[in-house]
Amino acid sequence: MPLPVPNLDDRTFDQLVLEGRSLIPRYSQEWTNHNPSDPGITLLELFAWLTETALFQLNQVPDISIERFLQILNVCRKYSDAQPEAIDTTLQRALNALDTVTRTVTADDFETLAKALAADAAKELAADAAKKTGTAIIPVPIARATFVVYTDPLCQPATPAALVIVVPDQPQAPKPIPSQDLTDKIFQQLRQHCLLTTRLHVVGPQYIDIDVQTTISRKSGSGSTSADFEQSIRTFLDPLRGGFDGTGWKFGRSVYYSEMYQWLETLPNVDHVESLAISSKSGQSKATREGVDIPSQALVSAAAVTVTVKG
Repeated sequence: MPLPVPNLDDRTFDQLVLEGRSLIPRYSQEWTNHNPSDPGITLLELFAWLTETALFQLNQVPDISIERFLQILNVCRKYSDAQPEAIDTTLQRALNALDTVTRTVTADDFETLAKALAADAAKELAADAAKKTGTAIIPVPIARATFVVYTDPLCQPATPAALVIVVPDQPQAPKPIPSQDLTDKIFQQLRQHCLLTTRLHVVGPQYIDIDVQTTISRKSGSGSTSADFEQSIRTFLDPLRGGFDGTGWKFGRSVYYSEMYQWLETLPNVDHVESLAISSKSGQSKATREGVDIPSQALVSAAAVTVTVKG
């Protein structure tokens, strides 16, 4: 059922005068004469008349202006036999579209929609690249997406923005980064689903390099080498396969000594961990007694991993 085209403002002269008169005690308690003979009331009625005239004009916006406003909302006027449809019909279609809940309004919506739109964007970019090179290109899907509220300290006044971070499915890359073309495509498609007032950015992740030094006492006869344990540490910190659940290191999750000890000592060939040091040279991280803190929009990357094996 089509929605009715609303009257933008239907207040009358009498209503405007009544509203203005009711505000007098709030802003001027000394003004006690509210009769029509008072010069202030005369001015109030004059402004009410001018406002009513402006409201009437507001509802008389020409069709060409309405059509332009609708184009901003991505609603175009349809044509049949070179004749445009009635502007009220176009407005009704726009109102119906806006009434349909397809805009992202929560963090989960952003993440789910970004991954779905990224798949189409990656296919489109791969097809374009194949046309240019004449070689079949395999599209790179997005493995992960997350949403954070970000405030740029360089912006004055500081205004929060929606930051959608996407990680491409590139398991061989130590630091998977999406291409600029891909983030631009995702941004263009997400903008169609955002609230008009949302400040949106689509970017790749920031990586914090983590250095790990550890001495491990292996179980007798296990045969595990330093390289084996080093790979286990790199896997634990991996942006796509890391963490205890193997789904990738969590955005903004600190690297804790306790969790690293827990991870290493659950490996089948480890007897116990004799020593462990975790550090980072990144200025974006912060070393604490518990480990290394990282920003909410960042992932970690295993940089220098040194493992000494005993036993």
